[in-house]
Amino acid sequence: MIVVRRMVVDLGKHFAVRASEWGLAGMAAGYGVALLWPGDTFGTSASYSFMAALANEATWGLAALTIGLIRLMALFINGTYRRSPLIRAGTAFLCVGLWTAIALGLSAGDARAPATGLAIYPVLAALDIWNVYRSMRDGGEHGGRT
Repeated sequence: MIVVRRMVVDLGKHFAVRASEWGLAGMAAGYGVALLWPGDTFGTSASYSFMAALANEATWGLAALTIGLIRLMALFINGTYRRSPLIRAGTAFLCVGLWTAIALGLSAGDARAPATGLAIYPVLAALDIWNVYRSMRDGGEHGGRT
C-alpha cells in the first residue's frame, strides 16, 4: 500500500510540472492509433498525399505509436521510480520530428486549401522543442538524475 501511495503522490507531483510532455506523448500515441485503425485515413483528404508518398499509414502510425508509448513509459518511470531526463529529451526530440514531418507533409499535399493541421502541428513542435530544452536543463541541474 505504501508503494502505491508513493507512486500516486510522486506521479501527481511530476505530472503537474510535465503536463505538456504527458499531453504531447498521448497525442503522438493517439495519432498512431488513429492511423493504424482500419480504414484509409490518408485517402480522406488530398492533404495527406505527400505523407502517403513518403510512407504508408501503417508506417506513420507505428512510428507515432512507438514514440508516444516510449515517451509515456519514460514519464511514468520518471514520475515514480527513477529520473530519466535523457529519455524524456530524446523522445521529445523525436516528437519534434514527428510534428514537423506532419506539418511539412500537410503543407506539401495536393489540397486546394491549407490543411487545418498547419495551425496545430507547428505549435506542437514548438512545445516539444521547449520540452527538449527543459529536459536537458533538468538533467544538467541534477547531474542527469531528474
